[in-house]
Amino acid sequence: MKKINLLIAAACLAAVSMSCTKDDEIIPESGPLTVPLTVNIGTVATRATGVGSEDMTLSNVQVIVYNEAGRLEKSTNLMTNKTTLTLDVLPGKKTVWAVANILSKINESTIPSPADLSSKIYDLGNNAKNKLAMSGWAEKIVTLDDSSMELNVKHLACKVVLDGIKRNYTNQDYANIPLTVKKIYMSNVAGRCSFGCEGEMPSVWYNMLGDIPSDLSASVKALTVDDGLNISLAEGASYTTTHTFYVYPNPSVDTAVGGTWSPRLTRLVLECDYGGKTCYYPVSIPGPMVRNKVYHISLLTLTKPGSTSKDDPQNEVSSTISFSVQIKVADWEGDTSYTEQY
Repeated sequence: MKKINLLIAAACLAAVSMSCTKDDEIIPESGPLTVPLTVNIGTVATRATGVGSEDMTLSNVQVIVYNEAGRLEKSTNLMTNKTTLTLDVLPGKKTVWAVANILSKINESTIPSPADLSSKIYDLGNNAKNKLAMSGWAEKIVTLDDSSMELNVKHLACKVVLDGIKRNYTNQDYANIPLTVKKIYMSNVAGRCSFGCEGEMPSVWYNMLGDIPSDLSASVKALTVDDGLNISLAEGASYTTTHTFYVYPNPSVDTAVGGTWSPRLTRLVLECDYGGKTCYYPVSIPGPMVRNKVYHISLLTLTKPGSTSKDDPQNEVSSTISFSVQIKVADWEGDTSYTEQY
């Protein structure tokens, strides 16, 4: 009898189950609905400085998304040769970062908040002329109907351009002495910068006081030094080959020259042979130097023999003629040439 009762109970339970399935189907609970966020990465267009130049190349990109609470929500891998990336995120307000042209993917554990990413340091030696580190960020409210955004990145570096040199000595007693440019380079170069370029004073510097160390890395040298030159400049002659250098932002406005090292203005230096003597033309770049800016001299006119110092323009090798230099600062994306006199 007990066995019959069990069979009847089982049959009733099955009938009830079938009834619920047909009339009141139970839908299992699902997780939060995510939205595919599409991020289109671009750079600000370059005009006079050269559209499509190698320093505008985007070779790789990593996109990092933070939620409204400021916590890391999602990050892509370091994607090569891609400028459109898609991540699945929850709807809501986001802070979206992109870093480009970096050596390797940034580990998510080191950047739990936007402040951690913004303050993360990147060395100048990790850059190349065709792979200059860039970064950028923007806020975005992601919805089901609006899940695409444009995000521009900008260089961490500054660009220093010298288009030409002319010799036009004002004292004819020195005009007939041979002058040969041997080297053009950057001195007092900031060596580190954060992805947010927050104006911090760098802890590493290169070519301090105009001295190029023998152990300077090949990557930094390629960005800051043009050597092996043999440019003979007769009186009244011009040299019109462009030389381009890349340095990091320098927050210093200190005009100190020579002496013991301390953070100071970045300088463009010409190293020359003047009648068998080595002389220098150190040209100060106005501070503070800012990321993604061009410091452009279309023509540097030399009106006197150079200095005996790599860092101090006042120690003339054989002259006391005064001089002045002005540097034009322009956005990388829109530079205009100009003429200056040294």
